[in-house]
Amino acid sequence: MKQYIFFNTEPNVNILGLDPILHAFWSDDMQRVAGFILSEFVYKLEDEIFEAGCLKKEWEEMAINLFNRFKVDRNYPKFIHNELEKRGQEVYNYCLETLNKNKKGGLAIDEKKQRIMHMFNLYTRMCVPGLIGPIIEFGCGGMSQAIKEILEKKDLLQAQTNIGQALSLLAQPTQLTWTEQAWNALHEIAQEIYEQKIDLNNLSSLLEQKVNDHIEKWGWVFYGYCGPAYSIKNILDDLQTILEMDMPPKDHLKQLQDEFEEKGRQQQTLMNKLDFVEDEQYMIETAQDFGYTKAYRTGLMGLVNYAINLLLRDFARKEGYSMKQIGVLSKREMTSYLQGEHALPHIDELNKRLVYTLFLSREDSDTVLTGKEAQQWVANNIEQEAVDENLSELEGTIACTGDKEQVSGIVRIVLSPKDLHKVQEGDILLSTTTIPEYVPAMRRATAIVTQTGGLTCHAAIVSREMNKPCLIGAKHLLQIFQDGDRVEVDLNKSIIRKL
Repeated sequence: MKQYIFFNTEPNVNILGLDPILHAFWSDDMQRVAGFILSEFVYKLEDEIFEAGCLKKEWEEMAINLFNRFKVDRNYPKFIHNELEKRGQEVYNYCLETLNKNKKGGLAIDEKKQRIMHMFNLYTRMCVPGLIGPIIEFGCGGMSQAIKEILEKKDLLQAQTNIGQALSLLAQPTQLTWTEQAWNALHEIAQEIYEQKIDLNNLSSLLEQKVNDHIEKWGWVFYGYCGPAYSIKNILDDLQTILEMDMPPKDHLKQLQDEFEEKGRQQQTLMNKLDFVEDEQYMIETAQDFGYTKAYRTGLMGLVNYAINLLLRDFARKEGYSMKQIGVLSKREMTSYLQGEHALPHIDELNKRLVYTLFLSREDSDTVLTGKEAQQWVANNIEQEAVDENLSELEGTIACTGDKEQVSGIVRIVLSPKDLHKVQEGDILLSTTTIPEYVPAMRRATAIVTQTGGLTCHAAIVSREMNKPCLIGAKHLLQIFQDGDRVEVDLNKSIIRKL
């Protein structure tokens, strides 16, 4: 009997960026914070696409236990929030200090080693409280399902809304995320360019410095697990997007701020209309907090991976490895190398991992399988669900309506940053999930549809920031739809269908 499941898929991932997170699942710290750990974590890496898995029974038990704890212990969400912010601040401060010291040329080789290992540990420690929400969401449908069930009992017709619209509005975080702050800050640079009628290809030295300062301050927000780093080209493209809007950048920024405040008022009005009892309001506020803390953790993951990889470049050059090859090392292998205990695996082994790798991560050891051996393990152990590939429509969960009822367009499937160029204005972006690197393409798309995710996933958070139609959790999406299909996303029925 197959006892394992894959429960999440993410693109543009490497092992070294991901492995510190997995150490959190079976750590003593997780036992203290969550009261439950996983005995092992399994993940597959193929062509930079990651699938996360574990023992099905353990995963479901952990998620249900945590969800029940949230339901009965009203202090637990605040405890998790505070722990994440406290640990996140440690990560933020230490990474910025490291980047500043490195920029000034003040880090010797031994200090770089110590800082890399310390950042690994801070990363794992931050992810302990940071994983609680995603475990609940992926493991048992958690907050998304709970809010759906609450709304199904309400008179939505009288409130002049439907479940999709209500879910989108109620799940809106009440605090700005780092990506929103970065986007807002870019409007200030765009306003100077707009007022001075400057050609983006011929910036003054002062504006060039402001662009570089913006990248230094905010570039890590989009880094993800392994980059690429936010570049001059990225910022010029974003500035061009802002400048092409039908209003001055400062007016658009004011509009964004007004829309954010208006969403808050609409959220409160809807909560008043639906007359939530105390238990219901508690669940909704907890879901809103999950959305914020997920975005908070995602941003910090970008920062710590950016800082670690920057320092690792010296070691990659010394050993004659590329950063891609370094990226398929585990945290244990890299730490052992930095401590002078073991050499890095042979380059041929790392090249095999780049093609197809399966990692089984446990408290006491890691098992690494590659190629046919890894594929056979997956075939023998991972539970697979049969799919009817003749289906022409799928149901998901509305993350954001974008104030639309239906939108249509051409499917563009994005599985890695290499696919982003395919997405043009008016297209429908389909993916397993979204990551920070996808944000520019998400801006161009008419709608976003993902195969996995709940109301606190990246696609849900970013689509609400953009007020863009978004359907999440459309199971088997990429087995039913292909590049070039013309589709309609029905925001009333939470469906994507072929036309």
